[in-house]
Amino acid sequence: MSRQQEGRNCLSGIDNAVRGSQRAKPVTGFQRTNQKFSYFAYKERLARAKHTIYEVRYSKYVMKIGGFLKFSLIDYPGKIAAVVFTQGCNFHCPYCHNPELVLPEHFREPIPEEKVLTFLKERASQIEGVVITGGEPTIQKDLIPFLKKVKELGYPVKLDTNGSHPDVLKDVLQLGLVDYIAMDIKAPLEKYGQLTDLKEYAQRVRESIRTILNSAVDHEFRTTLAAPVVLAEDLPKIVPLIHGAKKYRLQRFILRDNILNKELFENLPENVSEKEIADLQKMWGIGGS
Repeated sequence: MSRQQEGRNCLSGIDNAVRGSQRAKPVTGFQRTNQKFSYFAYKERLARAKHTIYEVRYSKYVMKIGGFLKFSLIDYPGKIAAVVFTQGCNFHCPYCHNPELVLPEHFREPIPEEKVLTFLKERASQIEGVVITGGEPTIQKDLIPFLKKVKELGYPVKLDTNGSHPDVLKDVLQLGLVDYIAMDIKAPLEKYGQLTDLKEYAQRVRESIRTILNSAVDHEFRTTLAAPVVLAEDLPKIVPLIHGAKKYRLQRFILRDNILNKELFENLPENVSEKEIADLQKMWGIGGS
């Protein structure tokens, strides 16, 4: 039986079960012990059908990997990690340090997915976790199948995201495919339009924040202070958005030759210092271990 047919059969069975339950006499509780429909069986079949649908939907795609760092001590808190850099991003933040992962004209030949998975399999005794970053991983059509392959190797997974696709975040959380999420809060919501050229994503960002805060997964939020785009004065509008977060980290922008829009930051006073970052985190009671 093909995967497509299996998916249709699963969904057909769920539809039939629901119709059957609608014809049945009401009973108390979720369990219908002497009837064809069971709430728990329905949930189990729905989950199985969703897995099948994901495989069908994404089976023709390949993960676009633009870079691969074999060992890192700083990207996954408390773990020696390998870092997978996905290719492509739906935001064009002017202070981005990875234009080769954002602008198609700078894309290199993607690294084969099999090469990365083979390395992870061979180094399981040395690597403690895998980070999926970008670019923006949630725009990748093959993200969920790739995460499943990494999890099948036994690795904890950290996902970095800009929060523009809350539906994808909900899926990976529901399927148990991530153990840590780091989400960038680029600016106050009203600034997202000028910062990313995508004004409509502000509400998606808000939804992603809620999704992460309502989950049991370990997480952090982070903001890069990069004058004149994102300022310390923006924090009073950002901090309330993530009230209750386990960790919020401020990052200091450093001007380098390879940023996306170097001209915007040239001939400006030096950005905030590390001490000022520490003072701001203390002032706002943010940070976390």
